[in-house]
Parts: sequence; structure tokens; C-alpha cells
Amino acid sequence: MPGQFFTKLEEQLVKDGWSKTLVLKMKEDGQDFLDVRVGSKAFMSLWQQTLKHSSDKTTCLETLLNHIGMVEDDIKTDSESVRALFEQFSPLLSPDHPFWKSLAHTVATAFPENELRQKTALARKIHQLRYLISGQQAQWIRDHIKTDKMTDQEALAVFLKDKKEQSWLPLDYDYTLNESARLHNKYYLKDGKKIYPDREITANFKVLIHFHTEFIIDKKGRFVNLVDSERQSENGIINTASFNYANGNFKRHKELDINPVSIHDPQVRKTFFPRFKAPLNLKKEWFFFEPKDWQKSYFHDDNAYKHVVHQIDHFRKIIKKES
Repeated sequence: MPGQFFTKLEEQLVKDGWSKTLVLKMKEDGQDFLDVRVGSKAFMSLWQQTLKHSSDKTTCLETLLNHIGMVEDDIKTDSESVRALFEQFSPLLSPDHPFWKSLAHTVATAFPENELRQKTALARKIHQLRYLISGQQAQWIRDHIKTDKMTDQEALAVFLKDKKEQSWLPLDYDYTLNESARLHNKYYLKDGKKIYPDREITANFKVLIHFHTEFIIDKKGRFVNLVDSERQSENGIINTASFNYANGNFKRHKELDINPVSIHDPQVRKTFFPRFKAPLNLKKEWFFFEPKDWQKSYFHDDNAYKHVVHQIDHFRKIIKKES
């Protein structure tokens, strides 16, 4: 029968874990596999059909990791390795592509409650995939929108200009600037002096698209990422953006996106911890009584909060200017 003979690309798909029967069926239906990068037409057909007919979502995720080439225990962050990983993603895979929601739902289904903390190779890779995704999404903005005269945040503002920001009524919105960036503004104390990553005072703010997609931006308008082919820094390693598998800031966010960090983070991040810590989530009692350890609070005047608020206000103005 026509289509029974596989090309090397098709053989590799089967080797990665995609169903041989599915690949053959798609081929007989006229699907070519010249472009199987994540987000491409062929990939999305493979992904959707695999999810539809498989009750074991962990197998689907293992296949995805093989497809991307995430085979190491720890993700590599050198520029050459990062560029090779980014090449596995289609230019069609924008930061608001439907695939991201599908992936998040699949992970949440495969790892109920705190199961993403279990010490398995799959759980570790799925956790570290969050850093790769955020790096890819930042690079997509650079490749498709940014010009030589733009900062990263100016390019992101162009991407967001026709989208709806969340108001204080959290209904029907595309992105939000309201989620706290406290965990992305770490420092440590040495002889009573605050030491920040790269020895620069840190003030990073957060942008979330549909909660899953996360951008962290520093005071100079640069993306902050562990996985970055253009720029590597301590700030990127310590305060990196990371894709969220949860749908919102509730129990599942802790289970899927926060609790696994201490177990599954790559060694390149662990070398900085527990020395670097986030400021405390302390607020004044009754609006004016300062609690114990107030100086370590995120909201203390000497810490990042007021600078972050200023940066968010400035970012809103950039978006409005682009609209």
C-alpha cells in the first residue's frame, strides 16, 4: 500500500514515541512530515490525535520531551544548546498559541496533587521544560516583533497592544500585570548589606498571558530568563520566568509550579540557593503597624515593590502608546 515506507523523518517520529499506526494513517491521508517542529501543522495533528486516543498522559509528555530533544537530566543553558532546542519550535508557536493551554492541561492531568514533586526523570524534565518554554516565548517576541531600536519590553508591548488587560474585575482578559513579582526579586544579606544578582539592585516585574505564559522584565526592559540564547546573567538564573502549568494563583499553582522547584531545579540554579531568597510577604498591620522583620518585607521602602509598581505603570504607558 502507498505510504507504508517511512522516510528517516517519519522513522524518527516513531522512535520518539509517536504511534506508528498514527503516523502511517496521517501519511496515507496526505500529511507530509517535512516540518514537525512543535506548533507546526503536522505536529499539532500528531499531538491532538495522540491526546484523543491515549489515556496515559505521561506517555504523551515523554513523547513530547523526546520530540524536542530534552533527554538530559538537567537542561543545558549554554547558548549553543539553547539555540538547538529553540530550533525544535515552529515560528507559528506564539506566546498565546492554543498549544500552551493544551500542554498545561495535559501536565495537570498527568500529575495530580503533589505528584510533580516525585523524584522521577519525567517529573524533573517536565518541571525544567517550564524554563525552556519561557525562553522560547521570549525569543519569539524578539524574532517576530523586536527591531534593533526596541527593548524587549517595547517589543512585548507591541504584542500586547490589541489585547485586553485584566482589570480589578477578573473577567474576560488576555493578560495581567497584577500578579506579584516578589519571588522574582531575590537578594541576600552580607554584613547587613543587600547583595543582588549581578551586583545590581534588582527590580523585575511580571507579565502573564492567560496565566500560563510568563514574562519577567528587568529595570532596563530586558527579559529575565534562565534559558536565553542572547544573554546570560545571574538575574536570569535566579529570578527567571517560568511557564505556569496551573490555570490560576491557587492550590494547583503551588502544587505544579512552586513546590517542585526545590526538588527538580537544575544544578545551575541550586548553586545560588538558599543564599538568595525572596523578600518576605509581610504587610503593615492595620495600615501602619510594622510587623517583625519589616525590613525584609517586599513592601518595605528599601526593597523592590515601589520600583516594580513604577515599572508596571511605565509599561502600561508603552502599551497605550503602541495602541
